[in-house]
Amino acid sequence: MSNIIKKLDITRLNKFNFSKEIKGVLLLLLATADMGGLIACSTRRLLDKSVLARHVLLISMIYFAISEFFGDEDLPDDPKDLLRSAVKLWAFYIIFNKMSLNYTVLVFLAMIVLLYINNYEEYKSLTEDTTKLKYIVKLIQLFILVVSIIGFIAYTLKQMNDWGDKFSPVLFIFGSPNCSSGN
Repeated sequence: MSNIIKKLDITRLNKFNFSKEIKGVLLLLLATADMGGLIACSTRRLLDKSVLARHVLLISMIYFAISEFFGDEDLPDDPKDLLRSAVKLWAFYIIFNKMSLNYTVLVFLAMIVLLYINNYEEYKSLTEDTTKLKYIVKLIQLFILVVSIIGFIAYTLKQMNDWGDKFSPVLFIFGSPNCSSGN
């Protein structure tokens, strides 16, 4: 055993960093969680029956995506900051999915425009002043936030009116194991 340890070149091991690969595998596992036969039956049953498990899975997917794709490789992000960002995005996801179709389409189109302008601003920032584009980005972000909140409130009030005493805020926000035509 000691001969094997002596032959082991530690400098070679230091070159291998499996962090990204592990994150990639975890992200892949999380992303395929709803793909039928690709996961174990017991895990599938848990996700089918437990709304909490699905939301924990969603927050985990967001966390891994943020940590893998939106960080600086040279400067590791504080895990608490990543978790806060994941929870904020999860909350926005909930709000985004609790709006009528008109609001959803409007916000989705605004997000597409925001993505394009954001990319354009990053590209132009290499050669010129992009203060105006940054201002436009902030305005679109504010527009998305305001329209999302208004859409969420409007849809919540509609659901409360449609369901009356049967309306459950918890089921409305987090969903139920089975889809129905209303709440």
